[in-house]
Amino acid sequence: MGILSHILSLFAGIALGVIYFGGLWFTVIKINASASPGWWVFGSLILRMTLLMLSFYALIQFHWSYLAVAFLGFMVARGMILNRKGKVTISAGD
Repeated sequence: MGILSHILSLFAGIALGVIYFGGLWFTVIKINASASPGWWVFGSLILRMTLLMLSFYALIQFHWSYLAVAFLGFMVARGMILNRKGKVTISAGD
């Protein structure tokens, strides 16, 4: 339960956040051109949540603090993606 383990948990959380929110961004882009957007949304949700929950479950098996640090990294990745991609605004009628 050293500092190196917590640093690795932080980077794991950042990687999970990039995968999760990057996948969400990819899904939002793909549903506009898709003939069946519902399948994209549902499939993406199941895939992203399964990966995230299994990873968080694996981390908590070692110690709860690894999960807390990984979640912090996950939220850092969310902020990084929001700053890089910007917020999406959808106006009525689009």
